[in-house]
Amino acid sequence: MLKLGANKKTLDQNHVLVVTTNSHERDAVLNVLHRHLKLTTGSHGRRAYLGYVGKTLVVVLDGAGGYADADAATRFAVAYLKDPSNPKPALVLMAGICWGNPKHVLVGDVIVCNVVHSANRSTARPDQREIKTYAFTSSARVDELV
Repeated sequence: MLKLGANKKTLDQNHVLVVTTNSHERDAVLNVLHRHLKLTTGSHGRRAYLGYVGKTLVVVLDGAGGYADADAATRFAVAYLKDPSNPKPALVLMAGICWGNPKHVLVGDVIVCNVVHSANRSTARPDQREIKTYAFTSSARVDELV
């Protein structure tokens, strides 16, 4: 990406990483930013932007939903976070990834939690499909965020 690593010292623990999985979510996030520019990712299916809200720097990563696609937003975010040349974010936000039950979770609702359960992986067996669930825990305290 547009050499975020060249600014690692400035951006390390000094930006928010926002992950989205479709154009509607991405556009909604970009509309909140005061100004943004598109970053080069080397992939048509993975898009990234750098902008700010107030004095907070924001990196937006956008890709396909789910996990199976090579350009999945979750894979993109993991690659970003694991790459030692990238600056580490102070906070990671996922926009629109928790689809939930549409009778209970409406577009525009905000869910705040420090544990995310991913159920995007499964194993097909002759007699059944086994869903694998993984929990990811944040060190952020929800009561402090709220």
